[in-house]
Amino acid sequence: MKVNKKRRSASPYDTWWYVSLVGQVGLVVTVPMVAGVFIGRFVDNQLMSPPIATLVFLLVGIIVSLFNLVQLIQQILAR
Repeated sequence: MKVNKKRRSASPYDTWWYVSLVGQVGLVVTVPMVAGVFIGRFVDNQLMSPPIATLVFLLVGIIVSLFNLVQLIQQILAR
């Protein structure tokens, strides 16, 4: 019995899609955390306080990053 297996060759579009996916994941994860650090540093400098606001905004950035990453994964799986 002969089984017809279709092999899908990798097209350049697939390659660039994966490259863009890596870029999206990097941006989705890093931008909220870096923004949180900058906002926290600004607040700490304005209030002349220890880096409490920096840590709080960094934590908020991490939570936002995880939320964005879950949304991106859901979009990829729906594709």
